[in-house]
Amino acid sequence: FWLLRTTASSLWLLLLLLLIIIIIIIIIIIIIKECTLKKNFYFSRDRPIYQCMGCCFSRNITSEATCCVAKHGYETEVDGIRVKNHTECHCSTCYYHKI
Repeated sequence: FWLLRTTASSLWLLLLLLLIIIIIIIIIIIIIKECTLKKNFYFSRDRPIYQCMGCCFSRNITSEATCCVAKHGYETEVDGIRVKNHTECHCSTCYYHKI
């Protein structure tokens, strides 16, 4: 009888832990923003400069990592610095990013 009670208690603790983990994952997904265009306030001085920011979520743990990257954009100059003004974002294979 003691063994059954201990096993049942362990099962309830395991289910409670699983529920807590699921709640934490849901909160993280709500807080973390999707891949989208965001105004870069540092470079947006005389005109708005947009850059891709956010996270890409994979449904398959074993799949290749993806990053939020510009699908389209153009280079412009802000105070003598060449920057990329993104016009469209998507999740794609990660690669080295430049300003």
